[in-house]
Amino acid sequence: MQANSKEKSTRPIAFAVSPYCEKARWALERLNIPFIEERHVPGFHWLITRPNGGKSVPLLLTKAGTFTDSTDILQYLDAIAPTSQLESRAIAESSDYYENQLHGRRCLNHRSKLGDKLKHI
Repeated sequence: MQANSKEKSTRPIAFAVSPYCEKARWALERLNIPFIEERHVPGFHWLITRPNGGKSVPLLLTKAGTFTDSTDILQYLDAIAPTSQLESRAIAESSDYYENQLHGRRCLNHRSKLGDKLKHI
């Protein structure tokens, strides 16, 4: 649910296409929390994340503070939910799956496609 311009208390900073940003976006929508999402291009996102205590996206700016990781964002949203709609255990399990298994597969996929081009990085 996108918030109108007067409701800026919850502001996720994100990339348009990112599984971690999508995870945070999904949780905000599931809990019907109004938000204004600020999308940035990789590289330029530092202009907003660094001054707010983060390095990467998603970053969630709220009245309660700044949350700098998708798992931290989900745990915060679970804590403020009227009932535990996000289920903390499911958050931990899905975060582990996303971060350990899918990320590793994505890296292997990039390496297989780019081959020797990655050696200089």
